[in-house]
Amino acid sequence: MFCRTLAILLALATAVLPGIALGEETLVHVIVLLPHEVDSLTAAEFAIDNLPYDQCAITESWASDLILGEIDWGFAIAFTEPQPGPNVYLGTLGFTALEDVGEDYVLAVVQSQWSDELIITDEHFNVWHCYGGYHFFNCSDPDDCRCECGAGINTGCIGLWVDMEATFCYQDLPVGDTGIEATNWGQLKSLY
Repeated sequence: MFCRTLAILLALATAVLPGIALGEETLVHVIVLLPHEVDSLTAAEFAIDNLPYDQCAITESWASDLILGEIDWGFAIAFTEPQPGPNVYLGTLGFTALEDVGEDYVLAVVQSQWSDELIITDEHFNVWHCYGGYHFFNCSDPDDCRCECGAGINTGCIGLWVDMEATFCYQDLPVGDTGIEATNWGQLKSLY
């Protein structure tokens, strides 16, 4: 909770105090690779494990307003109209690193803690169990940074991708310069 509060504070500080600028945002796209038998998606339920709240300000932008839950515990997203495949865009997470997350930092799509399920729902409201993919920040060896969510998975997969084409699942996460000087810390703390 403190880390989320700090992220909100820093976002507010950038708007209120001159001279404070967060680093560049690194984007991770949440995309479902549908099973071969499924034409479109109406809903998904999952969670993302190991989000670096202690080191990053994290933003969320979803392709639907029909969302429920917290992305790091249990999250459901639904659509009023079926979303055609074979790849369905669910949303984007933005990471602005305030501290180094280290080498080979891994995010993982996992089962929702609500239901212990990692599922999608197709256009006929059939439920499909699927795999969860990985995303790596600061990958030391691309051969070791495997998505586990690629072509050939017949049961479908919810993956975390660098690009909208779902081709890469690793990227660098540079630490941004906040530009906060010692004279501004008092102003920043007064917001809290």
